[in-house]
Amino acid sequence: RTWSGKFTIAEMIRLDDSFLEHWAEAIFRIPGDSRGADSEVTHAKELGLEVMP
Repeated sequence: RTWSGKFTIAEMIRLDDSFLEHWAEAIFRIPGDSRGADSEVTHAKELGLEVMP
């Protein structure tokens, strides 16, 4: 399965993780159910980034 026919889900997760690791200073978590967003929040906290609700 691909996202927009260009990236696999695993590739998108790696891209998101790379952004968090190299560019982000904080993230804003929009309310709602999302395993992907929950994973990003966990990774951001591991990196010491601010997570805003």
